[in-house]
Amino acid sequence: AIHPTDTIMVGDSIHDVEAGQAAGLKTILVSYGYSRIPHVEIPATALIHDFAELPQAIEEIRKK
Repeated sequence: AIHPTDTIMVGDSIHDVEAGQAAGLKTILVSYGYSRIPHVEIPATALIHDFAELPQAIEEIRKK
C-alpha cells in the first residue's frame, strides 16, 4: 500500500489543492492551468511554472 506521506497531488486549481489536502497529501500547483484565483494565492505546498520543474519540486517536498 502507498502511504499518503509518499504521495503528492499535482493540479492546476484550488479544487485540486483542496482535494489533496483533504486526503492528507502535499500538493504541487501548476501555474499554467485555468484558475479564477491567482495561483500565487492558492495555498499549495509548491508552485511550479513549467512541467520541467516537477522533479525538483518533488525532491524539495521529500526533503521536508
